[in-house]
Amino acid sequence: MKLRMNEHVRDFEAPVATEEVIRQMNEWIGKEWYFLGLSIDGDVVTTGAEQALFERLPDVHEVVVLAEHADVHIPKMMASVESYVTKMEALVVGFANALDRDQIDGAGWEHVETLVSGIEWVVGFIDVVDRSVLDLPEWERVMDVQRPVLRELSALQSAVTGRHTGMLALMLREDIVPLFTVVRDVIGELFETTLQRPKA
Repeated sequence: MKLRMNEHVRDFEAPVATEEVIRQMNEWIGKEWYFLGLSIDGDVVTTGAEQALFERLPDVHEVVVLAEHADVHIPKMMASVESYVTKMEALVVGFANALDRDQIDGAGWEHVETLVSGIEWVVGFIDVVDRSVLDLPEWERVMDVQRPVLRELSALQSAVTGRHTGMLALMLREDIVPLFTVVRDVIGELFETTLQRPKA
């Protein structure tokens, strides 16, 4: 079986161990590349790639690792997060106001739960950028605002689960709105000064 990623090529002798193939992929990916999926004999697999490889490995001729370099991947993620926080900023304030007036019904709580998932996504993205190989000194401003949110994330989830409207409204206003504002502003500055904005 042949394993490829960019200029890297390795031939494996049968029988091929899935663990050895994955170890080689991880070595090639390192910290500069982001795994997107596999092409297994021409079939692209983006979810459950490891399981698909395990199931098909005895009969596979070629596996191509699909990956993006940090220089491409991080700006794409930034553009997506910038769009999300820009759209959500006003909605977060609206949710906080509705929570203050105790005007959240069942469907509203579902939206709040979806918002918390979005907040977790943004917080995770911030860590990905911080750990990336890109040198972005401006990112420290985002990290400074993210740290208190990270500490309060379980309290935010508990406030949603327990339907603690006052506490949740306060956290949205004092923690999440500033986080979204700084993320939006810093990403905008990076696209103006340091990074190339991905084409839509």
